[in-house]
Formats: sequence, C-alpha cells, structure tokens
Amino acid sequence: MLAGFAGEGLFAQKIAKNTSHHHCCYLNQITIEGETNINQFNFVFDNSRYAIASIEEKVTQEKLAREIIEFEIPVKGFKGDNYLMENDFYDLLDAAKFPVIVVGIEKALLQKIFLETDNSAIKFYITIAGNTKHLKGEYITYSKNDITLLSGKAKIRLTDFALEPPQKMMGMLKVKDVIFIKFDISLSPNQTLVKL
Repeated sequence: MLAGFAGEGLFAQKIAKNTSHHHCCYLNQITIEGETNINQFNFVFDNSRYAIASIEEKVTQEKLAREIIEFEIPVKGFKGDNYLMENDFYDLLDAAKFPVIVVGIEKALLQKIFLETDNSAIKFYITIAGNTKHLKGEYITYSKNDITLLSGKAKIRLTDFALEPPQKMMGMLKVKDVIFIKFDISLSPNQTLVKL
C-alpha cells in the first residue's frame, strides 16, 4: 500500500517490501472531525467492531531495511450522526474505488514512544482516496494495566488529498477544507494483540 510514495525520504526508490501481520500495537479508534459554515460533524471508526490488526511491512531502500506498521481502515467502517451524512462522507472519499484509508508509521518510532515518557510530535503517513501525504501530529501517552496508550491528533486539508470540500443546499452549506484526525492506539511490550 506504499505505492505513490516515491520522493518522500524513507519511501523514495523503494526496492523491496515484505509484509506480515504484527501485533505490538492495536488501533482502538479513529475520529475524523470537521466543520461546515453552520455546524460541526464527526465520523468515528470503532475498531472493537472490526478488530483489524496492524500489518508490518519491511521496506528495503538503498540496502537499508526499515519496518513500517500499517493500519488498513475500511472507509465504510466510519459512522456518523445519520446515514445521509455517512453516504456523503463515503462519496467524498470515493469509497467504491478506494475502500480503505491507510495509516503507517515507522516501527522504530512506536518503540521510542513506548520506551520514553516525553510527549512530542509524531510523524506518520496517511493514504486517502489514493493520495498519500506525510503528516506531523501531536500525541500524549499514558499507562493502563501495563499497556501504553497513545492518543494523537493531526490536522489535514481535504484539498491536499485532491478532495473538493462538498457543498449542499445550492451552496448554502459548505464543508470547510481543514479537518482533524484523532487516533487512539494501544502499545504492547510483547507480541500479543491488546484490546481495551
């Protein structure tokens, strides 16, 4: 799922990729929040209903192997306040053609987050509607039952992903370009899948 990522440092001139399932981390939830000129909206993906596992990919680039942890999230797994809003959201992301949103992060960065207590910026990439972008977000961590919980947030623009902010009611209702992606991940020190 890293196609189209050439020219961006780690993923430039990718030579080989090996994929396997990995369970050092578990995606709890992703929320997409936005605004119109009238109100606010959000769409939530609750992984307790789907139990998607992370995928570990080994990317070989210029004789340097790096491990990437990816989540492939079904677009139609996001739920909103009503089915009309959900259908508009699925249409916006062209779910029929691009049924998943892909989020990836370097495994080494996740390990660093697990071992350190300092909260800082988190770098990752996201693929929406076939367009991949590098993002930098903020995160905090806290512990629960020997599990490190990571809660992060990043800002994106729909137009950065070649998505035109939709309008309704003859232009009276307009979705703003900026949206926020919030995510909650459980990090485990072992290779067991953790659900909280």
